[in-house]
Amino acid sequence: MEENFILISVYRLDILNLISSILGWVYFAAWTISFWPQIVLNIRRKSVVGLNFDFLALNSTGFLFYSVYNCALFYIPLVCTEQRNSGSSARRCLCCSRPSSYHSYLCNIPFTIHHCTQFKRGSQRISRICAILLAVLWGVALVALIVAALSITLQVVLNYRRKSTEGFSIASIFLDFTGGMCSMCQMFIIAYNMDEWSQLFGDFTKFGLGLQSIIFDVIFFVQRYGLYGQYNPMQESVTSSTLSY
Repeated sequence: MEENFILISVYRLDILNLISSILGWVYFAAWTISFWPQIVLNIRRKSVVGLNFDFLALNSTGFLFYSVYNCALFYIPLVCTEQRNSGSSARRCLCCSRPSSYHSYLCNIPFTIHHCTQFKRGSQRISRICAILLAVLWGVALVALIVAALSITLQVVLNYRRKSTEGFSIASIFLDFTGGMCSMCQMFIIAYNMDEWSQLFGDFTKFGLGLQSIIFDVIFFVQRYGLYGQYNPMQESVTSSTLSY
């Protein structure tokens, strides 16, 4: 027997809802396009010197875990059923059902699982199977966050050792920074507009990825335009033969 529910959204201003939607599409576009400048740069240079292979491998792995996390929370009926028992989670469940809202890596608005502590259900409790499943998915999301941070750190270290950012696309960093800023701003706007500040950190993966993007992108900006702005072509041939990456 199907269960029906009515979704009621209470917020402060319509304009903030509009701004939130715009920011969502902007960071979706920015993060999606950010993968392409590096590909174009590699093709133009006919070289991948300066691009850390560990960064590529770990970054891909991190986004894979993140995609698994999002898809599992969206498509597993047991999880969706539990989420519909919570008003705030149901809002995000419906938001995620909108087609083509996010890219394949960051395509679905990640669901939060903190609703397990918010149920007003009397003696009813979440099933043990679902609780274990949710814990595993949170672990997968955490792995994605840690792996992403590690992969970017390796690229920062490579730039430091080479004393150059040649070979690493700064256009990708600008797009990534734009995506991170829009993502963070959207979360703050939603929290303020719906007066639900506790949910700001509920989706720790999305919040963490946005904050992480901003921090590391600033480091890349400093390396590119501050520390290693002057690039010496002879340096590439020397460093490429001495680095063990």
